[in-house]
Amino acid sequence: MHQVIVFHLLMALAVTMCVAAPPNDCPAILQKGGASERFPGLVAHGIHSLTVGDLKFYFKADVTSANTIPTVNANLQDGQAILFNAPDIPIDPMFATPGMRALDRVLSHMDNPNYDIREYNTLDRVVHALHMHEVWHGASVEYAKLVSAPPSKDVCRCATDIDNNGVMEVLRLIALEVREPNLMYGRKIKLNNGTVQWSGNLYRYRFFSRSIDKPLRNPSEVNPHIVNQKIWLKMKKDMLTSMLPKDDYELALYLYCALNV
Repeated sequence: MHQVIVFHLLMALAVTMCVAAPPNDCPAILQKGGASERFPGLVAHGIHSLTVGDLKFYFKADVTSANTIPTVNANLQDGQAILFNAPDIPIDPMFATPGMRALDRVLSHMDNPNYDIREYNTLDRVVHALHMHEVWHGASVEYAKLVSAPPSKDVCRCATDIDNNGVMEVLRLIALEVREPNLMYGRKIKLNNGTVQWSGNLYRYRFFSRSIDKPLRNPSEVNPHIVNQKIWLKMKKDMLTSMLPKDDYELALYLYCALNV
């Protein structure tokens, strides 16, 4: 089953990257609507771990499980790598803040290596979860502005055409990166007493600055796991420098169009 999942992901990615999309007016429309060439990666990064609870808290209170927001399946052993609706994951009512809810979700699966992001340690997962809440908070500010001044129907048509605007291509790449990092990176291994070990944090917070047609990342660029202050300070700098103020608007644009139009 594991090999079958990987095969289908790779085939889907190959098809979307090799079959040229028909000419359309969407690139110009999206640019006029305020989107940049970073749009596909920004959106894919911003939605890949969303849940119904997150959508309700940050964007739209009446969101249901039929929300049309695709995400990467956190169950890494499930045969469906990409969910075509953000999942409705139960929230422990004892926690009122998104931070504690995110922490509870991570720690409630901390002994499961096949949940969330493969190869991550618990602290890596906590940082990733809280980083995503930071992303959604920023986008929620821009989303509120779009509620008052909505984009045009043409802009929304193009923003939500994820099969042709690059969003699904990047989301499939993210699915492969979090599910099968050893296939996405020419990673180096260490042999200790006959056992193979790997130590690396494969999430670089740079999904949105990478072109799909560029070579896969060199393993030397991989962050180490967060095990001390020095590594955290480097990773924090990496996160902050890879994000631009305008990024919040582009994610909000997609979410507004997907949830309201």
